[in-house]
Amino acid sequence: MSVTGARETAGSSRLDGAGLVDLMCAPSEVVVVGASADESKLSSRALAFLLRYGYRGGLHVVHPRHESILGVPCVPRTKALPRLERAVAIVNLPAHLVPAAVSDLDEAGAGAAVVIGSGFESPSSRPRRELEEVIRRPGFRMRVIGPNCVGTMSVGSGAHLNFSTVLTRRAPRLGRIGLVTQSGALGNGLLMGLLRRGAGIAHWFSTGNEMDTGAMELTAGLLARDDVDVVGIFLEGLTDIDWFDRVSAAAHACGKRLFVYKAARTAAGRAAAGGHTGRLVGPNDATTAVLAEAGFTEVDDLATLADCLVVSAACGTGHRDAAVGIVTVSGASGVIGADRVHEAPGLRLAEPGQDQQAVRLDPRLESANPLDIPFLNETGVFTSAIGAYRASGIFDVTVAVTSGLAHDPATLVSDLVAQDRGPSAPVAPLVLCHLSEDDRLGEEETARLAAAGVAVVPTVERAVAALALTSAPRTRAPDGGSGAHVPSRGGGLGLDEARAVLPGLPWVDWAPAPTAEAARRFGFPAVVKAAGRGIVHRSELGAVAVVTGEDELREAFARVAAACREHDDDVLVQRMAPPGGTEFFVSAMEHPEVGPFALVRPGGLLTELIPGQAIISHRWNAPTRRRRLLDSPVGRLCDGYRGRPVLDVDALLDVVATALDAVAAGRLGFVELNPVFLYESGAATVDVVAGQA
Repeated sequence: MSVTGARETAGSSRLDGAGLVDLMCAPSEVVVVGASADESKLSSRALAFLLRYGYRGGLHVVHPRHESILGVPCVPRTKALPRLERAVAIVNLPAHLVPAAVSDLDEAGAGAAVVIGSGFESPSSRPRRELEEVIRRPGFRMRVIGPNCVGTMSVGSGAHLNFSTVLTRRAPRLGRIGLVTQSGALGNGLLMGLLRRGAGIAHWFSTGNEMDTGAMELTAGLLARDDVDVVGIFLEGLTDIDWFDRVSAAAHACGKRLFVYKAARTAAGRAAAGGHTGRLVGPNDATTAVLAEAGFTEVDDLATLADCLVVSAACGTGHRDAAVGIVTVSGASGVIGADRVHEAPGLRLAEPGQDQQAVRLDPRLESANPLDIPFLNETGVFTSAIGAYRASGIFDVTVAVTSGLAHDPATLVSDLVAQDRGPSAPVAPLVLCHLSEDDRLGEEETARLAAAGVAVVPTVERAVAALALTSAPRTRAPDGGSGAHVPSRGGGLGLDEARAVLPGLPWVDWAPAPTAEAARRFGFPAVVKAAGRGIVHRSELGAVAVVTGEDELREAFARVAAACREHDDDVLVQRMAPPGGTEFFVSAMEHPEVGPFALVRPGGLLTELIPGQAIISHRWNAPTRRRRLLDSPVGRLCDGYRGRPVLDVDALLDVVATALDAVAAGRLGFVELNPVFLYESGAATVDVVAGQA
């Protein structure tokens, strides 16, 4: 699936995907709108960064009062700009001035603009409405990144269209990491942390409110670039889901890893995300499942995201069953490291053996893994052992734990840097860590190691965790989680109406029962209950009864009928489901980020005994849906759990597909099927709660 190109709009091309990213990374011209001559102001930074860090293209500055700023001539307004070619702009104006400036830049021929300013968070704000009108105007071709973002950064070309504090200190080291962050401030913090550890950056995109350009589109563009090996992403929510499949296809095709930290995982976080950017965010369980299936590796916090990027840059990714060697100044840290490697999927502790010729060590040491070197002030012994383990051919990666208590930092760094030079340089990559997060090398020493290809991670626990994540398969089945929240529904469609929009479901028969005599239709036992148009929670209102014989019928019918009259509902009678089935709960609903998804959980008494669920996305094809179901706790229940019969998974998936299709087609806004009985052959659906879209 292509991630490059331009789409035609009113006779002119509008860049997207890789075409847009390529323009942003190396524009021929840059327009700075709203630059300040006062170097103490944030609005002065973008122009200063462009001049200071080697941008070689054409520069235009728009300012109504100055003839020049920092030696660059100014034009008084955006309408006075010359015709632009392969140009991008950075717009740093009050919100009410942005729409007109964006319109003028498009007319001048700019291909993209980064809008820095805030004031666009509320969907009802006047600046936001006016900017949306400009962007959606027929013939508008320019792409807009932001607003409410820090900007973009391309280290190789010097195209720094941002006001990041990182660049006030020095230029970042050029590397092969790409970053996409919806939060500019958090992205700036992530960038600072990476640079303090010497990581090299290729490009960074901060996307803000994403009124036109989303994180997935920019990620697709970064994956297509030869100067990017790994991409780190911070998301609050997915706004450009149409690009999601292209990102997934591109990542699998090129073999590059995507590490994502997804925030807004709780109801409180989702509410905060809405207030922050106006972004709609849905239940996290569904987002997590879709991200995993698409090949994203999700991490739990910002520190782990940084660790994965640092380790990936030095060690690469995808080392399945990687053999890890540990060299440590502390026996205790070796024990911790061994525990973590043993517990980590995709990693193993390799056995070095006792052959001193295979691993050349100081005579006082014997080959072991972990290898404890408790000598103080003998830094050379420590670094020589690291080199021996790396060169032995036994280990895929070496983790070394150092401490300022035992080692001279200058000697340590010089020795390790020297190991990676010359034809006999060690083959296995090295991850260097410390006894604690407070016992670290200095920033300059860390930068020297990073430039030599050594990953520096604060602790052995974090080092092993990052190695495990970078070695993990791209698609990981969920562990079931604690269960996505299914909101309590009000009244909706009754059984008859729901059956009409859910064709093909294997329903347990029912019929209207306006009288007790009519309730005898199916014999006994049978269920007398409300039809569900006005009553959803039947048990709470006494609107359902299992009738086993004639003696119970009149009393049960009278009780159910009274509840139905009070709540404007009808009485019906339903057959009992065939015996021997296993209960499941199936629901489907629309997700504001990833589209329709379904939850499948054990039902009845099994709900508490077997926690967990399967999450099925409407985006997935039939084989993927089946695999995800079988890999979940639900799948294990279907596969002869504790001597139970093997259940008809295909019948359950047919029920899921029917529910998903109804939501995707807009026939229903939500549907809950509970219970669904599953058998060795076939399924039976007993009840439904559903509402129209």
